[in-house]
Amino acid sequence: MRAAVATLLALSLTTSACFPNSKKHSSYAKLTEGGLMLAGIVTLAVVNTTADCDADKMFGMEEEAESCRTRADVLSGLGLGALFIGLVGFIVTVMVEPDDAKPATPSPAAPAATTTAPSAPTEPTPAAP
Repeated sequence: MRAAVATLLALSLTTSACFPNSKKHSSYAKLTEGGLMLAGIVTLAVVNTTADCDADKMFGMEEEAESCRTRADVLSGLGLGALFIGLVGFIVTVMVEPDDAKPATPSPAAPAATTTAPSAPTEPTPAAP
């Protein structure tokens, strides 16, 4: 089981690249790693567990139960490995992407006010008596 997980890990780490300079290839890497996570989840959902093997065990069929347990252990390990490798690969791909921050461009200056300030209203002078 360890050999299968190690092989899967080595294969995924050598073939999954992050492509920090290519948005198109980075999207492909994200989709592939998401597919790997999905494959791991489906594998874990479909594979028998060792408890299923123990429940199906009957008197006189110990060899078959052991082969069922071995198969369940290996396939569960592969599913869990695929799930974690896809998750780690996705995180790494997202982490190495350059930020989409664009340099701040100065906004066009507002036109200067050309109107003069209104003059203060004049006080009416009182009429002489």
